[in-house]
This record gives sequence, structure tokens and C-alpha cells, in this order.
Amino acid sequence: MIENHPPSRELMYAFMLRNQRAGWTMETRRAYFQFLNEAAKASGGSSYRGFLTRVRDEALATMTDEQRLALNDVTGEDFNPKPDFPIVAPKGPGQKWNFEMGRSLYFSASCAACHRLNGLGGAIGPDLTSVRNKFDEKYLVEAIVHPSQHISDQYSSSMVLTDEGEVLTGLVVKQDNGDLLVYPADENAGSVLVPADSIEMVKESKISQMPEGLLEPMTDDQLRDL
Repeated sequence: MIENHPPSRELMYAFMLRNQRAGWTMETRRAYFQFLNEAAKASGGSSYRGFLTRVRDEALATMTDEQRLALNDVTGEDFNPKPDFPIVAPKGPGQKWNFEMGRSLYFSASCAACHRLNGLGGAIGPDLTSVRNKFDEKYLVEAIVHPSQHISDQYSSSMVLTDEGEVLTGLVVKQDNGDLLVYPADENAGSVLVPADSIEMVKESKISQMPEGLLEPMTDDQLRDL
């Protein structure tokens, strides 16, 4: 480690910037991940590579699909939002859960319609790739059962009033030119572009973008296993 020590000061900045969403260009994004690649060549102890992986995953989670695809030559991400394996609805297998069953449940229960995990899924809600490093099981279960109890500032819903009197509700993403992209709660509905000059008001909603009652379609066996 003394002969090949990590760039500690630069890593501190990289860590602080991992969740920064605004102010990036594709050139600075590319430089950021190129730095992480170079930093990985240093000797930093047994947890060093895991630390870099978490920083990389959290930085990727702030990017759009188009940005992630454009930089996969640098990030090494196998970017494929759609699964290449069959999705089968679980049938309450008792306690004998395995990876394939859990993965299938994740997609059949529509979690992947809004959330991405290891490159697979949607981008409306938070990327769950590094969620195990942030929250415990109790918090995650409560978030599934009562999604409006704790709403992240980054993924809170808003009501947008246009100059024509139309009210749109959903996740609002501000574009560089001031336009708004509104993603409705219905994962099958496309985003709606609201030009900046037609926006009358934007008001935060207290209702989560994540719908209530996600557990209702599941069988008693499945709920017991959760």
C-alpha cells in the first residue's frame, strides 16, 4: 500500500460527487469514471475495491439510460434494462427461496417497472443496486407496505399546473433548458414534456410515486415468506 497507495484526496472528492445530479457534462462524467478505473489499480486494503464499486454504482444511479449507455465503454456496465430470462409468477414455494425465484418475484411484482437492479429495470424510482449499503430490512419492508411514509427528496411526486389549466402528477425531472419531464405513477404511461414557458405552478405531492397495495396480489405463502 505504501508503494502503490490510493489517491486519498481525489477519492474524497469522488465520494462527495457520487450523488450529484446537476452540473455534469458527458466529458466530466467520462473523466469521473476514468478516475475510478485508475484508482482501482492502487492497493487499498481488503475493502478498497468494494468501496470503489459502491461509489461507482451510486454515481451510475444518478444518470439517465442514454448517459449510461454512452459511457458503458468506460464504466464496464453491462447495460441492458430489459431481462433476457423468463419472468414467472411465484406460487408460494414455502421457505425454499432461491436466486431465480427471488429475481422472478422482483419482475413479476412490477418492482422492475420503476426500479433498476444491477442494470435491469426502469429508471423512474431509485436505483436499488446499492440499497443494501444504505438501509436495513425493516426500513425496506416499511417502504414497500407504506410507500408514502418516507419519500426521498430526489423521487418525490409533484403536481404541475400548465397555463392551459391541465394538472399533471408524477415524478418531475427538470431539463437543462427549464422544461419538465413528468413521469406518471402508471409505469405503462410515457413521460410528458411540459415546456418551461407553459408552467404555471409546481407543487410537491405528499403521495408517493410508488403505489399502495403492492402486496395485495401475493398469496398467503408469499407474504409469510416475506
